[in-house]
Order: sequence, then C-alpha cells, then structure tokens
Amino acid sequence: MQEVQLLFSLGPMEIGMLLVLAIFLFGPKRLPEIGAALGETLNSFRSASKGDPKSLPEGQEEKSQA
Repeated sequence: MQEVQLLFSLGPMEIGMLLVLAIFLFGPKRLPEIGAALGETLNSFRSASKGDPKSLPEGQEEKSQA
C-alpha cells in the first residue's frame, strides 16, 4: 500500500519539471490564459454540482427545473 502512495506523490522536482514542460508546450504568454480558463471551468463545475441554477447556461435552466 505504501508503494502506491509513493508512486503518485509530487515533490518539488516533479512540479518544476511539469512547469518547464508546460512552458515549452504552451509558451509563457499563453499560460495565464490557460490558468484563467481552468479556474473558470472549475468554478462553474463547483457551482453546478451544488445545484446553483445561476451557473447553468440559459438553455439548461429550464431543463433542470422540469
């Protein structure tokens, strides 16, 4: 069981390597745009999972109330 936990742990070296890889793939100018889009997606997912009808698109509000 302990081996499985160590397999999925991310240390500072792994996080640094992922950051360098992301900069090479997307470029430094594009990373803030990707981060903002990811944040908006997570916020809308959280509010939709809580059942907040304001977070749903216009067409989806009617379907969720029926």
